[in-house]
Amino acid sequence: GRRRKWTTVQARRGHGVTDHAAVGSIIACRMRGGVMGLLEDVKSEAGIVASMRDVSLKQFLFLRNLAEAVIERFGVEGGRVLDAAFVHYGKWRGDTIRMAQGSIIAGHDALSFLANWDSCDLILASLAGAISVEGTGSAAAVHLPRMPGTDYFQSRNGSIEVLQRYWSNTLLGMTAGYDRNLRLSCNDAAPDAPWTIEACYGGAESGT
Repeated sequence: GRRRKWTTVQARRGHGVTDHAAVGSIIACRMRGGVMGLLEDVKSEAGIVASMRDVSLKQFLFLRNLAEAVIERFGVEGGRVLDAAFVHYGKWRGDTIRMAQGSIIAGHDALSFLANWDSCDLILASLAGAISVEGTGSAAAVHLPRMPGTDYFQSRNGSIEVLQRYWSNTLLGMTAGYDRNLRLSCNDAAPDAPWTIEACYGGAESGT
């Protein structure tokens, strides 16, 4: 049969071995009526957490495979395209938070934004270690044990710079989708260091 020729990046990180092994284990779990699919457990806490971890894995698996290949092939220009794509994705997420029932009821401010976070990032981070939130409606911060996606990237020898690039641009886009009075920033934490998202809101506080 035909043999696929891997790129330098794919060969260096063991593509076709590590990622295929991970996918194989997921498929096997599904065949046993596990993580995903029609037989997915969406009632028990363990089942819901397993589902969230599976979604998170797919998110960062696609990010690493696609982003690193684009940068290797197209260099700086490829990086610019990725930055724009991450901002666009962030805007979609910001739109989702803005239209959430909690946001509509509570109004817009820094704490309301963090309280209505749209994905499982914060929940999974809380399972890995303590997270904390501090501040007011005008300025708030959430502190996580590490940057979401770090474990997967480290396990596959992925570029932490790509992950940092993803988060900084995604947060930039989220402000456009949620409210242009909002400003978001994150620190470029070392892989094993705590990671913080800071939110500042320049409009009138909602009183959340």
